[in-house]
Amino acid sequence: MKISTPVVILTFLTGLLAANALTAQAAEPEIPTGERFEWVISPRYSEIRHFWDSDIAPVEFWDDQERRYRYFYIDRDENPVMEFKYEYLGPFFEGRAVVGNSGGPYGVIDRDGNLVADVIYEDLKYYKEGLCPFFRDGYGGFLDMDGNEVISWPGIFPGLFSDGYAVFYDSESEMVGVLDKEGHMVISPVFERLGPYSDGLLPAEDSDGMCGFIDIEGNWIVEPVYDYVQVFSEGRGAVYKDGKWGFVDTEGNIAVDLVFDYIIRPFSNGLASVEMDGLSGCVDRDGNLVIQHKFKWIDSFSDGYAFAAVPQNNNYGVIDKAGNWVVEPCFDVVTIFVKGLATVRVGQKWGMIRITD
Repeated sequence: MKISTPVVILTFLTGLLAANALTAQAAEPEIPTGERFEWVISPRYSEIRHFWDSDIAPVEFWDDQERRYRYFYIDRDENPVMEFKYEYLGPFFEGRAVVGNSGGPYGVIDRDGNLVADVIYEDLKYYKEGLCPFFRDGYGGFLDMDGNEVISWPGIFPGLFSDGYAVFYDSESEMVGVLDKEGHMVISPVFERLGPYSDGLLPAEDSDGMCGFIDIEGNWIVEPVYDYVQVFSEGRGAVYKDGKWGFVDTEGNIAVDLVFDYIIRPFSNGLASVEMDGLSGCVDRDGNLVIQHKFKWIDSFSDGYAFAAVPQNNNYGVIDKAGNWVVEPCFDVVTIFVKGLATVRVGQKWGMIRITD
């Protein structure tokens, strides 16, 4: 049965409307301030997503005058650019954004708010390398930038493209394989699990439940001798065996000894966040401890900064690559830094910050 397409309501809002309609739902909590960060987007939204590679970001806002949630895209000056009646507005990737209702169906819009793909899809991810994975009516595949279904296979659930290849799950065999951008099956669905293609390798699990890394032809480069593995990042892949985690290089050599209880985040900006005895620290690609194990949690580094928390405080702050506080813990919920900006929550309201040097 086909899912009907709802009508898009697109409104270009004026500054006057923004000033009059975007009123606070309740008294705002005390807003943190500091010498090393500034608010780019004020914390007054029920939800906000990153700008990513666009000049506009999606927000959810409670309109106290109309007693309903409203769904906008805003620019970096917090001016509403366009409004939809959809309950889900995705961020823009490569000039396209997924929109729809909670739980679906979903479609795709361009930067001007025009529908590129009708709101008929049971699942849409986002655009990467010019293609967006979809699933509808028993078929999975990819949409091109014009919303055309250029790759379509029955019964598959595709992932995102990475360096020209995408992993897919085949519902008939209940196994996982790999497609290229022409839709050719370069690796048949014969693996229990596969991760994204990165640094020339894919994390893989064989029929015995053991894990290693394969190349794009399906050959084992790192033999399946591990209990778990994670996708390669910055030339290092996390591996787990006998209760401990470490890292291997792209030839399968142990690069960082298997001594950690958990890998919190893979390598980013030259550091990986690791856990020992319930505390988090960071190591470099050679396994040297750069940040001591004194934190409750450390996120991925981006632009030289990462969010972190300490055991004695439930809030999150920002540290530099030496483990020094740049912003003391003051945020209730955090995401990640993207191009120098990060979304954070204070109380029940989301905003966006930037580190100032």
